[in-house]
Amino acid sequence: MRYYIEQTKNAYESFWWLSDNLTPHWRKNRPPLESFSIVGERLFTYEDVLLFKETCDDLLLRHFKTDKREANYTFWWLGIIGNQSKRSEKIVHYYKYWKELEKYKDVHGFTSRIEAPIIVHEELGYIGVAEFDLNALPLAIEMMRNSSKTGCIVFKEKKENASSKEIMQLALAHEFEIGSVFSFSNLIPALASHHYHTYLWKFYNTEEELCCFYRVTD
Repeated sequence: MRYYIEQTKNAYESFWWLSDNLTPHWRKNRPPLESFSIVGERLFTYEDVLLFKETCDDLLLRHFKTDKREANYTFWWLGIIGNQSKRSEKIVHYYKYWKELEKYKDVHGFTSRIEAPIIVHEELGYIGVAEFDLNALPLAIEMMRNSSKTGCIVFKEKKENASSKEIMQLALAHEFEIGSVFSFSNLIPALASHHYHTYLWKFYNTEEELCCFYRVTD
C-alpha cells in the first residue's frame, strides 16, 4: 500500500463525475470548489485497505487537532437508507434511519439526530442527519467507506450559521438517483452554496480515495 495527497483549485475540472452530472441550475450557478484528496494505491489485501483507512483517520485527526482547529468546526453525518429488502412500510417507519443504523453501528456519539422520510421511485426510505465531535471521526469515516453512495461527512466553520435542519432541507431538496442513492454531483454544490464542506469515499479497482470538497472563500 502507498498513498499520496492531491489538491486542486478547481474540483469541477479534476472530477469528471462532478462536472458531467450537474443539473442545468448548477451548471449556471455552481459555487467555486476546491478539493483535497487522500489517495490509496495498491490496495491488494484486506490489510492494505485497513492500513489506508487508518492512515486517513490519522491524517484527518492531526489536521483538525493542529492549532486547535477542531474547535472551529462542527461535523455532521448525512446518510440515506432505502428499502431494498421490500419490508413493510410499518417496519420501515418504525426503524426509520437511526434505529436501523444502531443495529450495525455504535453511534451513541452522534447527537442532535433528526430523520425524514423520502419516496424515490416508489421506494420508501429515510434520510438521517446527526452532529458528532472529532472523537467519532474514525467511525464516521468507516461508515462513509461502507456506504460510499449513501453517506457522507459534512462540516462547517462555527463562525457561519449552521444547523442539522438546514442540511436536511438541502438534502431533501435535491434529486436522488435510482435506488435511494445520493446524487453527490448536485448535493455537493448545494451544500457548498451554504458554505458546507463535504467528505466522500470513492473506489477505483485497487485504489480508494477520501475526497474533501470545500467552498472557496469569496
